[in-house]
Amino acid sequence: MKKKIDEICITAVSVAFIVVCSWLTVPGGVPYTMQSFAVFTVAALWGGRCGFFAVLTYMLLGAVGIPVFSGMRGGFGVLFGETGGYLFGLLWGALVCGYICQKKKSIAAMVGAMLLCLSLCYLLGCLWVYVLFLKRHENQGILVIIGRFVLPFVIPDLIKLILSVGVVRALERRKVFKFRKY
Repeated sequence: MKKKIDEICITAVSVAFIVVCSWLTVPGGVPYTMQSFAVFTVAALWGGRCGFFAVLTYMLLGAVGIPVFSGMRGGFGVLFGETGGYLFGLLWGALVCGYICQKKKSIAAMVGAMLLCLSLCYLLGCLWVYVLFLKRHENQGILVIIGRFVLPFVIPDLIKLILSVGVVRALERRKVFKFRKY
């Protein structure tokens, strides 16, 4: 029973962390958020199951209209809009990243797991956008989509990945939390 209560509390705090990081936006031609940083960190700290359920809960809150997504937006329109595939990519990426980080404790494994998470996000996001463009009868090739929806984010996402690894390692070293991987 205590393990379930711990897991629910950790998931709730993780959802709040993802929400706050989603609201942290660097404005510009392409807005950058700290959302992927939060997902990397949650998955690496708490494992695949908790990471998956934290992102799933975050998405469900947004789907019902609570303004949890970037720009304080919410609703099915955002979840199933142009960036929805990236959210689904983060969902599955959190699961994979968390499970790898549970099994392997090295920095290299953590970086690899986070890169895999990011790759799933990009892959599902690009496929999602590609299908949306096809439905609109717009002739957008996959290279155009990658150039518009992936390349501007690679460097900032790698910086967030490195920052996440540093935060996770610092928390583990200092034993700030009593870490349990769920």
